[in-house]
Amino acid sequence: MGREDGSEDLRWLAGAAIPSYEQGDRFSLHPVFAEYVIARMPAARRRAGALRAAAALRASGLVARAFDVMRRYAPDAALVELRDEGFDLLDAGCWDGVAAAIRALPQAARRDDPIVVALRAELEAQAGALERANALYEKANAMATTPEVRARIGRHRALHYLNQGKTDALEAILPALDVGTQVERTDARGIHAMALALAGRLEDARHEARHAVEAATGLDDEALLARSLHRMSYVEYQAGSIADAERNAHEAARLAHRLGAWFHFICAHSILYGAAVGVRDDHAAALWHAQQIGWAAERTGDRRHRAYALSAQYILEVERGRRERALAIESEMSFHSGFRDELECCIALATRLSWSGEFSEAYRILVTLDHRVVDPSERRLWNASLAMFAAFGDDEKNAALRLRACGRVAAPVARENTFGNALADCFAAIAQIVLGHPEAAIRRLPAHGPTAQTRALTSFARDLAALGSSLGSESASRALQRLRSAHQEGLAEAAAAALASLRQDGASALLTEAETRVLVELARSRTAKAIAQQLDRSIHTVRNQIKSATRKLGASGSIEAVARAHHLGLLR
Repeated sequence: MGREDGSEDLRWLAGAAIPSYEQGDRFSLHPVFAEYVIARMPAARRRAGALRAAAALRASGLVARAFDVMRRYAPDAALVELRDEGFDLLDAGCWDGVAAAIRALPQAARRDDPIVVALRAELEAQAGALERANALYEKANAMATTPEVRARIGRHRALHYLNQGKTDALEAILPALDVGTQVERTDARGIHAMALALAGRLEDARHEARHAVEAATGLDDEALLARSLHRMSYVEYQAGSIADAERNAHEAARLAHRLGAWFHFICAHSILYGAAVGVRDDHAAALWHAQQIGWAAERTGDRRHRAYALSAQYILEVERGRRERALAIESEMSFHSGFRDELECCIALATRLSWSGEFSEAYRILVTLDHRVVDPSERRLWNASLAMFAAFGDDEKNAALRLRACGRVAAPVARENTFGNALADCFAAIAQIVLGHPEAAIRRLPAHGPTAQTRALTSFARDLAALGSSLGSESASRALQRLRSAHQEGLAEAAAAALASLRQDGASALLTEAETRVLVELARSRTAKAIAQQLDRSIHTVRNQIKSATRKLGASGSIEAVARAHHLGLLR
């Protein structure tokens, strides 16, 4: 207000007829009145005050608020801020502020400035428009005229591709490896390590990741160290060194939490979530890590990672067969998040639909991913999933088509690909067994599943194959129970619904009208002699019909045959 004595200002403000309210040991102007005061300032003074306030807020770690002040009251400085700090602002969760600032820019800057175009790519990815984001990143890279700008774009473009599981990340990061400050080059090497791991070059990835951690430690830059540690943990996870991955991820999360680096906090907990799910089979720990991701995403307003956290929780609840919890999460989420878990999330939705016998809808949901699944390993898992749900729905034509599309992989690469290929083998084998080809299914199954889930599914498939043609929810009850005991209740419920449906359809087709009539009379507690007299048949004929129906139903005797026929809805 133009006064120099702060304590006198406070005493004056407390008694003044100005809209204000007390906050601890200070007073705040009512926002509307504050806007009025600011609006009456000369433009030059307003701009100078905004720049000074923004600098103070940024020094206090309030990066997003600093940018909002500058955007509103010193818009001419916003383009410079976007060029210098735009990606950091997005990491800090300032998505809406950056989007508003870009909309306010002249059309030429929005179209022709490579950094602004790259920021637009990130905003498109945040909204789930991945193809549009990919195209904008390609455009930004082509427009870059200096090595420094190309390197900045390359770092973020590579991270964008890594989020999608695309090995294009390896090419994208190359221009950034030898350009910029030592901090920027170290950052690029950490990203390069992740891209190498995704491409299966695990030893090269480890060497690069260790170099990045050592360089960050030598630079005494904690933010850079947090980033380098979570990237090292990603590489170790892909290489199968889970204990090392968890140790590095815990340290990265601790540092990121203390620094308020929420994006890297989220990345570290993503690694810990993957280890808890894929290796430890620790549902409680996995759920906690997913909740930590969601908490940090809400703190920054990061919609993509919020969607990722919800989908992670949804996958866990479906895996455990928890219908009510799954439905509650399902009502909040989108199944097209643009993250690596998008396929797994849709498989979880298909599984949940299968509990109620909605196999055709489960198949349709997965088919919608056709143009979004581009990684060869993920596409193989996608086809195997489609084959399994088509077989569950007795759709032999589509099941066979998808099985042919599965093929086989030449060799496993990173851990994620190894897991995806093993899961694809399990799903394809289950489809083949349901279609009546157990011998081919056994040859397809992995010898040693890399995760608790794939080991449980392998055992389940072997149990089903041993049943031969007598598939059904009752004959497979022991196999289904073993699957539930391995904490795969969700898939067990889907398989039980499918096997019950298949048994009912098969038994209805196999039993003759006379055999069904005999079972109806047996259900009324009539003897074979009484049935023969009532139906005007010989007792020999009636006994043969009872034996035939018992054999077709896979029962051990007439009493069990009646019970199974009743359970399958064959007795009217």
